[in-house]
Amino acid sequence: MASGQIVVLKDVLQSLSDANLLHLAAGSEKEVAKTKVAAPAPSKFPTIFDNFMICMVEAWSGCILKKNETGRSIDGGRRFTGYYIDGLCGIADQ
Repeated sequence: MASGQIVVLKDVLQSLSDANLLHLAAGSEKEVAKTKVAAPAPSKFPTIFDNFMICMVEAWSGCILKKNETGRSIDGGRRFTGYYIDGLCGIADQ
C-alpha cells in the first residue's frame, strides 16, 4: 500500500485548465462546469472522473485513490470529505 503525500482530488481537478478538463470530459462542457463548484462530487462528472482514474494509473502507478468519509484530517493537515490521492511521493523522480 502506497503512503506518501496526500492530495485532495478536488484540488487536482480544479488546478487543471479548462482545455484539459474538456479532454477528460470527452467534450462535455457541462461536466467541466461541475468540477468548478465549491464541493464537486464525482457523481456529477462521471466521464472526467473515470478518465482521470485511467490517466492517474498510467502516470502515477504507485498512487491510490481513497475516500475520506469522516471529514477528519488524513495527514495532520486540513480536514476534508471526499476523494484524495495517496502516494504522490517520488513523482518527480518518475
